[in-house]
Amino acid sequence: HLGDETMAAHHAPRDLEQPTAAGGRFSTHTANGNILVRNRETGVLEEERIPSYIRISLRAIYSGKQPKPPLALLRKLTLIEGAKYDHPSSVKSIAGFIRFHHLNMQEVLRPTAEFKTFNEFFYRKLKPGARCVVAPHDDTVAVCGADGRTVVFDSVDAAAELWVKGRRFTLRNLIDDDAFVDRHFPDGAALAIFRLSPQDYHRFHWPVGGRVFRQRRIAGAYMTVNPLAIRHPVDVFTENVRHVMAIDTKEFGVCLYVAVGATMVGSITITNPAEGGSAGDAEVNLDPAAAPAVVKGSECGFYAFGGSTNLLLLPRGSICFDEDLVENSARPLETLVRMGHQLGVATGKVPVRPTSEV
Repeated sequence: HLGDETMAAHHAPRDLEQPTAAGGRFSTHTANGNILVRNRETGVLEEERIPSYIRISLRAIYSGKQPKPPLALLRKLTLIEGAKYDHPSSVKSIAGFIRFHHLNMQEVLRPTAEFKTFNEFFYRKLKPGARCVVAPHDDTVAVCGADGRTVVFDSVDAAAELWVKGRRFTLRNLIDDDAFVDRHFPDGAALAIFRLSPQDYHRFHWPVGGRVFRQRRIAGAYMTVNPLAIRHPVDVFTENVRHVMAIDTKEFGVCLYVAVGATMVGSITITNPAEGGSAGDAEVNLDPAAAPAVVKGSECGFYAFGGSTNLLLLPRGSICFDEDLVENSARPLETLVRMGHQLGVATGKVPVRPTSEV
């Protein structure tokens, strides 16, 4: 038996069918709360560290014994936890969090003693060079926009079949804008999902370069983005609070980058307004030709405490995702990546651009 509090990232045999200490065989999608990911840098299968109380709570809420999680309760808990981790007394939680998750503090920009609250620590910045962006001057290469666990699919329908089990998971429901979907995604969308766990670096970056011409904050719930919920028939991505950003690119066409809040994530902050960010919840609609440009790999925003998810949607057929990501996703298995890792390469098949954005 592996105790949650004493187990480092558990290295498992590369074969998913090997026995495990969980009392049987590895499973990437059962309701036992265990999560397995393939570490891209080492090739090793690892079991994600989750505190016992969170694992038990997830089993209780998403066990399938109730048709829908208690949304009002999750929202209340999120707001309470957000306020707690913004209070100066929350610094007491930093040291234990670092120990439990074995965080590498050598890559963090500021000394631990300088953080005034737990949330300040949680959305910490890293030292220059701590993350390297692949092909920084070649925008035909898309990169992973965050540290986290990713799955990729050549269509939203494929994602719904293999990974996302929400009954209402469609591109139209995700961004709540039928006209935009009809205009820019007539053949559907390829999808990359980046799931950030609490132990991850929680600033996210632009996966492609281009001009950010539309932004919209959609109010919603605060359900967990843990795979146990994503693979449960609840509509996490289409019901949770989310910030939708549209990026006009030469290489892929118009792409969507969606920041999704979750349980215990009290805020999604988009940074660098001068580079296409938004300081608040106001909707932004600009002429793509005059919209501010963003550089691939530059910072886009950050999340306060909790797990969260970024979604990247590209016109179907415009990207060839990296082979290892495709193979793992088909199993289905998440791949642990770092911000700046290569995600895929443009195919040159850019959809015909509408003559007007109006």
